[in-house]
Amino acid sequence: MGSLFLSDSIKPESKLTVDALKSMGLKVSMITADQKLTAQSIASKCGIDVVYSQLSSKGKLNIIQSLQLSNEIVAMVGNADDTNDSLALSKADISISLSSLTTDYNMDYSADIMFMNGNLLTDIISLFDFLRKLFNRMKYNFIYIGLCNLLSIPINLLLLLLGFYLNPILAVIFIYLISLPVVFSNLLLKSWEKPLWIRISEDNVVKLENRKNYMPVNISNSNRLIDWFRNKKLKLMETMFGTCNDSRVENENIIRV
Repeated sequence: MGSLFLSDSIKPESKLTVDALKSMGLKVSMITADQKLTAQSIASKCGIDVVYSQLSSKGKLNIIQSLQLSNEIVAMVGNADDTNDSLALSKADISISLSSLTTDYNMDYSADIMFMNGNLLTDIISLFDFLRKLFNRMKYNFIYIGLCNLLSIPINLLLLLLGFYLNPILAVIFIYLISLPVVFSNLLLKSWEKPLWIRISEDNVVKLENRKNYMPVNISNSNRLIDWFRNKKLKLMETMFGTCNDSRVENENIIRV
């Protein structure tokens, strides 16, 4: 007489994805319909501290709403074509779907952001990294425009008191010239590249902003990456690396997004 155990496999990039999100200052929790012991086992392997298990669709919705009542901005990652996730996704402040399919039943609960390239967790890291840079760019543009308007009023009044008058055509040209830095600032977003996340110790992950500037060689295997870090005198924990079929995921400790 024997025993048969069945379980879902954990994606190779799951642990590093969670650590990367934590390094951004984000709180990572898990809500699932799985049994408590199963959920806690998976969460411990992925580095997730807060687990909500054995939840129905309504239960997931209640968790989202309770977090929002605690003044938390909630981003939920799930599947829009899963009826158990769709209701909670519709109520989250930011809803992210790892599936591009939606059924007629849950069409009204489609996520705000839907990844079209499949079920790759590393896309979540790239998303938050880009959104932060986009938000910072918006703040810089807002401050620049505000300062221009604030300084232009006293300057215009001073010129008026001194008897200087500006041709309307020149005034329009100056307005366009003032707006050019905002345009170029936005164009800088086109130079954004997906970051490279690397684990250098059990509790420490490093983000390389621009792999062209930081990586002297194209990463083709883990040994070359280890040698590069050793040359940079960074402490690197000796790890037995695994493999993954997806070309963008080298192993559980390296994410090429």
